[in-house]
Amino acid sequence: MVIKAGQFAYAGESEPRYLPSGWSSHIQPEGKRYFVRDSSPRIVTDAYIYSSITQEKVLHFAAAVVKMIDAKQISLPDSAEVYLSPSESEDECGYYVADHATHILFWLEEVDLDQLSIPDVVSEEHLRYTLGDLYWQHIEQFPSHSPNGLSLAVDDLIAIFIHGQGDHMTSENSTFPYVAKECKNFIRVLEGAKQRLDHPGSICIVARLWSVISRSRVQTHYAQERTRLACDQLILDLPEAPRGRIFAAASRLLFGIPQTYAAKLDRVFSDEIVFVHPWRNFMTQCRAEWQQYLSWAPFLYEAKEASPGFRRTGLEFSAPRAAFIWAAVIASLQALFWLQHATNIFVVAALAGVALASRLPWARWTGKVFSVLPRCRRDREEEGIFKV
Repeated sequence: MVIKAGQFAYAGESEPRYLPSGWSSHIQPEGKRYFVRDSSPRIVTDAYIYSSITQEKVLHFAAAVVKMIDAKQISLPDSAEVYLSPSESEDECGYYVADHATHILFWLEEVDLDQLSIPDVVSEEHLRYTLGDLYWQHIEQFPSHSPNGLSLAVDDLIAIFIHGQGDHMTSENSTFPYVAKECKNFIRVLEGAKQRLDHPGSICIVARLWSVISRSRVQTHYAQERTRLACDQLILDLPEAPRGRIFAAASRLLFGIPQTYAAKLDRVFSDEIVFVHPWRNFMTQCRAEWQQYLSWAPFLYEAKEASPGFRRTGLEFSAPRAAFIWAAVIASLQALFWLQHATNIFVVAALAGVALASRLPWARWTGKVFSVLPRCRRDREEEGIFKV
């Protein structure tokens, strides 16, 4: 492609691309182009109908939908619009109807939840929140054509975020999807968007947040018989997956550390749902523990320098000695782990006694321990030959 002389200036615009009668082009705030036919019912599609082949498919399926509505004698409200998604390779088309008055999606025939990849619901009201989530996703993707009857209920959304902010400030296991600081920022964003609801960007972000709230209500079983009131609360009767004998044996060999972390992960991954803020807190605690344990590396280096058996350039210890050293390191790290989580004063006192005993000179006790282990010396370091 080349830039023509005076293009977009004195030479004017290029010849516009034409759309079928009644169709208009719109751009979503993030840049996606979509098309709307102002008819009854209104048709929306993100298929690129500037292409003649795609345009022919869309017009064909739009006529088919209108024919289906007439055949079933369905009277769609003016607040409804039909979305079409024709297949590129096959002669079929996906569709749904979005109703701006009731804030839900629906279809013109019975549809199984498995076809839509929607998880099981426990009631019709629970299903309504699921369809509400899908509706707000539709508004987020197609906010630029000023649909009839669109109501964003921004004041209600602000009130929900105010409650979410206070819930996180007064509870450690809140199920609200955003923490207090994030809620405060979103309240400021919503207050600004409320002043510009004629702008597609404002509609897009309000719809996105409504979608998050609707999805959260689906996950917490909002207004159902068993509602999730805490992020680690179990409300579903899911079978417990056994970890197996290998995990149990490995956990015993590693002083129960894997089992401890598995229990923490079970609390984070409740009912196969992971809330963002507990996961972040869990990973922050893990990083702090890892950094604490790694902080002992300088101590081990100083111990090496203080021990006569570690000063020589050749390898002065055998495999049994190396195994003893690694066992000592792991045991010391586990002692730190126990000390950090200990609640029994006698356990703390015992570990403190061990810590005081370990202050004895390194060479004195390591020499006694190493004296009972077989010695091995590497005579030819460059060839890696070991002799016992």
